[in-house]
Amino acid sequence: GVFIVDREFCVVLPCATQQNLVTAEIHCAGDQLLEYLTGCFGPAPEQLPWDASLLQLWLPLDEWLRAFFLTHPSVVRLDTSNWLATQTQLRRLRMTTGDQAIDPSYFGRICPIDTPEGPEAGRLLTLASGATIRDGQLVIVDERPEQILGLAASTIPLLEHSTVARLLMSVNMLREWLPPPDPEPALVRTGNEPESPNFWCGRNLLTAFTSWGADTFEDAIVISESCARRFAYPYPVEPGDKLSNRHGAKGVISRIVPDAEMPHLPDGTPVELIYPQTGLISRLNFGQVREALMGRIAHAEGVLAIVPPFHAPSAGELHESCVRAGLRPDGMEKLTLGRDGMPLPHPSTVGWVYWGRTFHTARAALRATATESEGQHQDELAYVELRDAGAFENIREHWNTRAAEHADANTLAARVAAGPVEQSPLPSPQFAALVSRLATAGIKAELVQPDQRLRFRLDRPTENALALATPVLHPWLRGWSATGWSPAYQLTHVGGWPALPEYPALVDANQRLDRLLATEAPESLRQHALADLDTCIGAYFDALLTPGHLLFDAHVHWSGRAVITPGTGLHLDQVGLPNELAWTLFGAAVERELGDADAVASRTDEAARVLEVVMAHAWVLIYHGGDIHPFYATVDAPFLAFHPVCSPDRVVRLHPQVCNIMNADFDGDEVEIFLPLTEAGQTEAGARLSVAATISRLPQLLKRLAPAQLAIWGLAELSRTAAGRQELNVLAGTDVAASKGFVDKQAVAEAVQHVFERDGFAAAAATIERLAQRGFEVSRTSGASMSPFFGESFMPPSAPESGDPATWYAYAGEVHELIRARADVADPNLGVQILSTWSGARGNVHLIAQHIAPVGLQAVTGRCPPLIVRHGYCAGLNPQELFAVAIAYWMAWTETGMFADQLHPDGHWISGAEGFRVLARARRSPSPGIVFARAAVTAEEDPLTNVDSRLFVGLPIPNSKPE
Repeated sequence: GVFIVDREFCVVLPCATQQNLVTAEIHCAGDQLLEYLTGCFGPAPEQLPWDASLLQLWLPLDEWLRAFFLTHPSVVRLDTSNWLATQTQLRRLRMTTGDQAIDPSYFGRICPIDTPEGPEAGRLLTLASGATIRDGQLVIVDERPEQILGLAASTIPLLEHSTVARLLMSVNMLREWLPPPDPEPALVRTGNEPESPNFWCGRNLLTAFTSWGADTFEDAIVISESCARRFAYPYPVEPGDKLSNRHGAKGVISRIVPDAEMPHLPDGTPVELIYPQTGLISRLNFGQVREALMGRIAHAEGVLAIVPPFHAPSAGELHESCVRAGLRPDGMEKLTLGRDGMPLPHPSTVGWVYWGRTFHTARAALRATATESEGQHQDELAYVELRDAGAFENIREHWNTRAAEHADANTLAARVAAGPVEQSPLPSPQFAALVSRLATAGIKAELVQPDQRLRFRLDRPTENALALATPVLHPWLRGWSATGWSPAYQLTHVGGWPALPEYPALVDANQRLDRLLATEAPESLRQHALADLDTCIGAYFDALLTPGHLLFDAHVHWSGRAVITPGTGLHLDQVGLPNELAWTLFGAAVERELGDADAVASRTDEAARVLEVVMAHAWVLIYHGGDIHPFYATVDAPFLAFHPVCSPDRVVRLHPQVCNIMNADFDGDEVEIFLPLTEAGQTEAGARLSVAATISRLPQLLKRLAPAQLAIWGLAELSRTAAGRQELNVLAGTDVAASKGFVDKQAVAEAVQHVFERDGFAAAAATIERLAQRGFEVSRTSGASMSPFFGESFMPPSAPESGDPATWYAYAGEVHELIRARADVADPNLGVQILSTWSGARGNVHLIAQHIAPVGLQAVTGRCPPLIVRHGYCAGLNPQELFAVAIAYWMAWTETGMFADQLHPDGHWISGAEGFRVLARARRSPSPGIVFARAAVTAEEDPLTNVDSRLFVGLPIPNSKPE
């Protein structure tokens, strides 16, 4: 199924005819090609003098073959990112029917883990290692337990200790690892790895599952300088580059720390990578903790650890191995900060884990443009967020003044360098494009001044007009007239839009009919040609104006894009911008201050000082949320305004607490950066979109701005002593409740709220900064981790023998109550996670229970009977249990993925524009051309009183000045 098309390798994926893979027919490349070509044939007109040339004209096989390989959904470009990516794609199967959940017939035939993330999830499947396609059927040829897995999943050691959701991420990220010039095999393997050395793309790194304060907030990763040198392919590693391991853990590098400053083992060995421990309990990928221990044992004994899937050693066997290898029986170590520092209070899980560097790098993500390129894309979702914040001046900048599509975009740089910039005049680019498209369809939309009304009327197109061979019905007015249902408006001319592929087809059809009408051609050919012209006009008008053409859509100049990492030392109203991005955005303003373009181009010391001053007084907008579909979006403040400061790295440094209200984290998330150029836009940014303004507008977000996760864990740990509680009260400027013997997230948030109500936002912000800084510091110096024998001190009650759902629900409740009763945060086995859960830092009782007790009841559907998982993740699941968890996960994903009711038929999301005037109706309609055409027939006018309509046209909003 591998072909070469336009000098690129492509693959024709096999397709299943039904979801039940026991009986489904599997169509491979030849079957699909034959089906496609057969569909191209149709009835030929009668009485044609068939000869070789005419036959070739009616049956262009070469064109059809090319169209198949360029347009068929089963044809994909061969992924050559690394060996695993290529080989996995050659074992893909496309589902063309059914839903996107797992069917019981998949067991042994389809990997329950490996499917792409995103729209193709559940549609593109991966063959199990023990299955093959034979005689048009997908058959099982090997029934060993690990053979239910695909190629990638079968190479994940200890996968029975991790949940399917994280394993799915893992197999996808394994295919994103950059191949190194010197492959290093893993210390811990499954034995299913291929002999090809190009398979190994990772590095065995001495990993500590603990905290490094703010630099490990929300999945951010800290590495040592020696680790950075090992990972320097194909170019040096830097903050913002993304790493992942084989258990779905992922994060971007936030800081590269000198070896001497990293935590050290008792023998003086520096740790190479620090991954935050708070996320371990919530991500249910305990396998990486066990891999760290087994990697340490393998390193100490000088032998490889071969662990086939579903054959992981028991806790007892691991205890024995620790003793044999000369390690502590609990598999942990007391780390020191620096080589000669004092041991940290808590023991840490440290060991060799196999990590890879993905192709998501800070270097590739960084974008910065004034007017040199199109700039960052802003869509309807971004518009709605700005509109709801009342940021109308910035809307006018994004979709008019700074839009790359604006007619005067090429003069903007000169205007900025010359002096203050005003908003560009009407019309906005999207409205100008709409007017042009309507004119092509014979509808004139005219903005009447000075009362700013929009008038519609029918008008024959004149620019690039195509005279039709015979009048035809207007596709948007069939059966309609001003007085009711009657013969529709006749088209005699249509405007030309050569960029649309439907236009050449229309021209050809028109010319064909024109020739036939000029001759004594058979009537059957004339009718056939007329029908063809009518079809081509309909297709042309469908493409000419779609719902997407009425959405807010622009590429914005003076913008950039970069990966985000934690910013230490920043205030809540500050953001760190990469130097390259800062010079690009503010270079023209610096030139205006200095009057010296050469100094800016050379980035002299004087220019750098001016840059710092200009940035300190300016606001930039940071936007996170453009890649999130609105059905899933929980973003409350995706647009925030900050004062920028320069950062030497290729990343945007964001205050950790701000992440909570932007719904952002540090596992590869990128943000867009925009610089308002007008004075009105700058003033509005501070008044409407700053953190202070956002909290004023949405006061419920203040609790989410308060310290969280590692910071909360640190504050809870600090407050376990009377002296710590006293210190905490001083930092907060008020008493912080510690009803559990330590403070929790709610108590800290309430204290911040009290300061806010008493002293205002500035005082509350200072309190948040002090508390967060102290919490991060305590967590960094704690050594707190997750035990590789987590939950060993907890004895769950005996699991029910029956599979009755009610019995299992009752059992789960009993287990949860027993865990709630475990309040000893000093417990060496459970204490760190109990403190994390009880303080609200991260985790909950349900997640702890899934680790240390049977996972319990899974899928219950009409398709599948109740499935019981009798093991927890610390003990490890068997193949049937992993499959049961996969069914439940895929079904949940399918059920929550139904968001079609929020989409236009062409897949675009709309804001739900209110109002009943023409433009508002058209923006809501799945067929906007019909709305405009009927308005033209009746000479309807739109007074443009609707906010969305005014902004779409490019008009200001009255009385919208920021307070």
